[in-house]
Amino acid sequence: MRGLFRSFFTVSFYTFLSRILGFARDILIARFLGSTVIADAFFVAFRLPNFFRRVLAEGAYSAALIPTFSGVVIDSKHDHEAEDFVENTMSLLLFVTVILTFIFYFGMPYIIQVLAPGFSSNKEAFDLAVHFGKIIFPYLIFISLVAHFTSIINVHGKFAAGAFAPAILNISFILSLFILTPLLSSAGYALSYGVLIGGLFQFIFMYQALLKFYRPRIRIPKFNEKLRKFFRLFFPGLIGSGVIQLNIIIGTIIASFLPVGAISHIYYAD
Repeated sequence: MRGLFRSFFTVSFYTFLSRILGFARDILIARFLGSTVIADAFFVAFRLPNFFRRVLAEGAYSAALIPTFSGVVIDSKHDHEAEDFVENTMSLLLFVTVILTFIFYFGMPYIIQVLAPGFSSNKEAFDLAVHFGKIIFPYLIFISLVAHFTSIINVHGKFAAGAFAPAILNISFILSLFILTPLLSSAGYALSYGVLIGGLFQFIFMYQALLKFYRPRIRIPKFNEKLRKFFRLFFPGLIGSGVIQLNIIIGTIIASFLPVGAISHIYYAD
């Protein structure tokens, strides 16, 4: 019971810290960008990796991975079984997110037309959203692996690193606004690169935490019984988490037809 409360307060403390930093981040974004066409374009571009992150990596993926991996850790007679599962799922996740990143990078103009069709009549907003989207979307690779590593070490009863990781992105946002904005054409570009830098540092931080338990290698995924069990849990969760995020996407689509600033207002209100 003592361990339960220690874990509870650890996660609560770092989550609270992340929320405070997130609040400061949004205040500064509002200060630097306001509700302008640049802000609207950035928030549309940032929706893309966030949608996949919440649906795939932090939603259905983690919900399916934790119980499956817990069974592997508890039932395994040899440590190599757990390490095999970690490598298998990590490699699969890496390949999927890299493929998605290539598809979305080269298809970004078409993706923005779907996500923000109202931008068709605003060339500046459309072009900015495409540019920001190409910079930001590779963040999906880093944050998906971060979610994977967090789930793995959580199963081993370590929660501090995973709870602190979101704060790293907020810190990157804040620093990028002050450091990169003077060097680039707008704060929108500074934030876009800030997302990518933050994701990279989150990955490095969580990978270092994972090394206490495993040193996973990239390999060709093998669809064994454990991976099939994972997918049996994954797909129902994908539907459930996807419905919630679909509401946000629909809101963005509708707001793109409204005057400049509507998408920003939705973000700040959220």
